Amino acid sequence: MDRIKAIETLAQDWKISLEEALILFEGIMYKESGEYDKSISLYDNGLKLYPNSSKLLCAQGEVYLCKKEYELAINNFNCSLAINPLEEHAYFSRGEAYREKGNNDDRAINDYTNVLKLNPKYSAALIIEDVYITNKENTKKQLTITQTYYALIQARMQLLMHTIIEVMFTSKKVTMIRLLLILQNH
Repeated sequence: MDRIKAIETLAQDWKISLEEALILFEGIMYKESGEYDKSISLYDNGLKLYPNSSKLLCAQGEVYLCKKEYELAINNFNCSLAINPLEEHAYFSRGEAYREKGNNDDRAINDYTNVLKLNPKYSAALIIEDVYITNKENTKKQLTITQTYYALIQARMQLLMHTIIEVMFTSKKVTMIRLLLILQNH
């Protein structure tokens, strides 16, 4: 597909003007080639012409996401969603920003879930939500196992210390045998 046809298709599919589609297309091309600052600048200029473009805000947010500027990315996605609360890609990308930023599991999952409410066939959100929730549950299980194991080790250490103290102050064979058994189980 040639460039003009791609821009026309973009404008038609997203119900935007050809000029806005051209800005989006060029910005995406800059982003894909790693020219993030050019892409951001282009989107800034585009937003002067189309200040209520949820698509331009979302696309610019994705560039910030690539630059790992999570707060700026999240701000762009929030603005995009304020203009168009049905902008499923803004939910998905904001979920990605929360996930990559860290310590925002619930927010990320909430955004992936919102995408799926809007579009149950949005495959990327479906896959990530499933993996993310599964990993979160596995992490919780692993944490519980680790905590249980740690508590068990603490209990054994207390028993060991108590037995060592007993051996130091008595010469009972039973206590020495118990100490040897405890040491063998570690």
